[in-house]
Formats: sequence, C-alpha cells, structure tokens
Amino acid sequence: MAVAGFNSILRAGLAALLTMSLAGTAAAAEERPLSGAEIQQLLAGKTAYLDNGAVQTFSSNGDTLYFHEPRPLERGTWKTDGNEYCSEWGGRWSCYKMTGDGADRITWIGGGTTYPARIEAGNIFQ
Repeated sequence: MAVAGFNSILRAGLAALLTMSLAGTAAAAEERPLSGAEIQQLLAGKTAYLDNGAVQTFSSNGDTLYFHEPRPLERGTWKTDGNEYCSEWGGRWSCYKMTGDGADRITWIGGGTTYPARIEAGNIFQ
C-alpha cells in the first residue's frame, strides 16, 4: 500500500512538472503585435531566415536584400509606417503587420498570409 501511495505522488509530481514545462514553452513561443519602433529595432542590421527558405537582410539605412532560390538576389527598400513594416520592390510598396516573441522569432502578416522567420544579428550578404 505504501508503494501504491508513493507511485500516486510520483505520478502527480511528474504530471505537474510536465504541465509547467509545456506552459513555459508555450509562453516563450507566443508572439505579440509589434510597434513601429520595435520593428525598426528588431530588423535594423539583422538577417531574417524565413521558414519558407528565403533570406532577407535589413540595413539601418533602409536597404534590404532578399534571396530565395532559384530567383536572383533582389534589392529593395524598407521602412516602418505607423505600426507596420513596409517594403518596396521594383517601385511597388507593400505593408505588413508584424508579431514577435521578444527573442528571435518574428512573423510578417498581410494579405491573408503569414511569413514566420528567425532573426539573427548581422548581414549575411556582407
């Protein structure tokens, strides 16, 4: 009987630890809307590795480079407008809402599509 009681306590403790661990993982990965100032701070001087395989860099002067095989490297411009990220490619501007997890995950949201990415310091193309 003592063994059965110990096993019940052990199972309850393990279940509590697992629940806390999963809750911590979900909280760490949860993204929230970003302000224009946060977008500027997160992107300037960084490289984004998009989940679709593309790579994009963001210079603090507003230049951006985008590469996704098999297409050639594209040059554009980026800025924030209010609480949106905007980019210009070939004379056409598009703007997106953005979310971030406060660490290294960001997502562009626009036109019914999401573009999740991991962000790292530095410009991979320099």
